[in-house]
Amino acid sequence: MKRAILLLAGLACCGAVGCDTQSTAKLILSVAINSDVTGRSDVFPTSDGPVPGGNPPAPRARRISPTDELVAAMLELDQLRSGASDGDIELATRLSGLTDRIAESVGKIENLTPPSKVLVEQAREAQAVALDKAAALLPSEFAGRLDAYSQVTFGRAWDHESVEKLAVNRLVSGYLVAPYVPSNVAQVLALHAVTFPHHSMNVELYATIAERLAAGGSVREGVELARAGLRHCANHTDVSLLQNRVKRIYREHPGEVGVPMNFAGPTLRGSRFMLSSLHGRPALVVFWSTTDPVSATFLADCSGLTERFSAAELEVVGVSLDANLEDVERWYFETGLSCRQVISAEEGHAGFENPIARFYGVEALPEFFLLDRDGIVIARGAKKLKVIERELRKFSTPRLAHSS
Repeated sequence: MKRAILLLAGLACCGAVGCDTQSTAKLILSVAINSDVTGRSDVFPTSDGPVPGGNPPAPRARRISPTDELVAAMLELDQLRSGASDGDIELATRLSGLTDRIAESVGKIENLTPPSKVLVEQAREAQAVALDKAAALLPSEFAGRLDAYSQVTFGRAWDHESVEKLAVNRLVSGYLVAPYVPSNVAQVLALHAVTFPHHSMNVELYATIAERLAAGGSVREGVELARAGLRHCANHTDVSLLQNRVKRIYREHPGEVGVPMNFAGPTLRGSRFMLSSLHGRPALVVFWSTTDPVSATFLADCSGLTERFSAAELEVVGVSLDANLEDVERWYFETGLSCRQVISAEEGHAGFENPIARFYGVEALPEFFLLDRDGIVIARGAKKLKVIERELRKFSTPRLAHSS
């Protein structure tokens, strides 16, 4: 579901698509959220969205944790149940294979170092739920296994309702009202959501904890947790609560790592540019000025990255804080750069009073924002070309030179 939040920074709209360079129309800040708030493929992903005109580079492999394995197996079990038929002669074999995988993952979680009591309890509940679902399909094969496991694990016969209530109470007391948010919260919530997918508290758990993380300075973790919640709670009637929390985080933390970045404004070439037009490929936004030689050199160095990364792998956008368009045009002519340039020569827009710079908290030059293929800020800083190159390698393989 594509959601957009438009915050106008007290500026008038530019009515025409093209803007005369010498009489720049007032800058538009169509800030920020042209990003898909339904989330991406992993709980902690770097975006690997489609590249216009070609296939995206393969994402780097990440280590799969036992909790990831358990969540995946639980989801696979639900898919198997939804497609099962009375005449499926292979059903018992497939269910046995899945429940064995689930038991193996639970065993790994029980042996984690350091141990997590909450995660272990969640895993054991997931295994019981898996056996319960299997028993609903093939009672003769799995009802006995469920009874035996429940007696050993919980000391009583299986009762889905009481175990679900216990699990939610544990999360409320241990995560919602705890003085700090445990580091494994994403794993615990994901496991809870696939174990008890219909519980009415699921959305509230994700929404509240995501907001707590963001308010405590862990913006990226909060946003990623919220995106995972949107994925796991997509069928809940109150999912809009979580969508609104994501939007609030975006509004309150512009320019921070994990938050989408977007703006629009006139360019040096006399047209109007929208940063969201670059979605589908990484973008590097550099704030600079001809009056600051260090930042001007940094922009030139960043533009040089395009010799090692293709147009589908990197787009460089400069945001000039200059007051004089002629100075910027002269600098571009002398350096021979061709990267996109957004500039406003309106009165009161020079230097750090530039509306884009003010909105994103730019207080020193140079400053860069590296965006992934979805327009999400993945790195921010000053004069850190090595950081930029390291992050870009997650998307693509640098080239020695442009193809001739």
